[in-house]
Amino acid sequence: MPTLFLFIVVPVYHSLKPVSSTSFAFCPFHLISWTHRILTRLLTSLLYIIVHHFFPM
Repeated sequence: MPTLFLFIVVPVYHSLKPVSSTSFAFCPFHLISWTHRILTRLLTSLLYIIVHHFFPM
């Protein structure tokens, strides 16, 4: 069974894709897209943890 750390960090790590520093710094779309991707993964992981904590199967 994966640890809590792996469950949260691995999806976030895989969501990160190398982006050139110039396009990342000067294009707000990249920043918004990257932030949205990470927040979605974190919220999904958090929801999973809460559900399985309060409603164990």
